[in-house]
Amino acid sequence: MTFAPANLAAQTSGAGGEEATAKSIIVEGQQEDPQQDKIVCKTVKVIGSRVNTGKECKSRRQWTAEKAQNRQDLEKIQSSRWKSN
Repeated sequence: MTFAPANLAAQTSGAGGEEATAKSIIVEGQQEDPQQDKIVCKTVKVIGSRVNTGKECKSRRQWTAEKAQNRQDLEKIQSSRWKSN
């Protein structure tokens, strides 16, 4: 199980007012991988066309998140497929 860094906004109050400070927390010895922010372009097929293709460019982190979301959506659909009300 891997944990991604979480961005948190911490508020501190002082005599001069309140300030919001953005902090990044890295879970137990994990370091942020700079390769995750590298842009990767992929050729995607357009549904309904044999010839037409498109090109999508996203960071590796975005491709990974999209793949995980698609897998989660598919599992949700498949698990609720045969339930009756």
